[in-house]
Amino acid sequence: MSWLNLDSLNNIKGQITKVIQDTVVQPVQEDDEVDHVAKLENATRRVEELTELCTTQDQELTTLRRQILELQQQQQHAKVAECVAGKSVSVSKNRSEKFAFATRS
Repeated sequence: MSWLNLDSLNNIKGQITKVIQDTVVQPVQEDDEVDHVAKLENATRRVEELTELCTTQDQELTTLRRQILELQQQQQHAKVAECVAGKSVSVSKNRSEKFAFATRS
């Protein structure tokens, strides 16, 4: 069987193995790399979306806090106005009672 030349057969076997690795294994590795790149791109896009959402919600919170302060100030002004109006009514009531008493006497 010396005519078979085993070195040549091993060489052909090695070449076939290399071709199989190049056509099957390497594309799978490249697909894995593409998957990783795609996953990274998706994750980066999602982070950007969430950051944008946080910024929007921060702006909404700021607006709501400002509105709360304005409403609290309006409430305080209304209470002060109510107190002042109540005192005015009380003062004018006292004056009219004094006037009525003075006119009766």
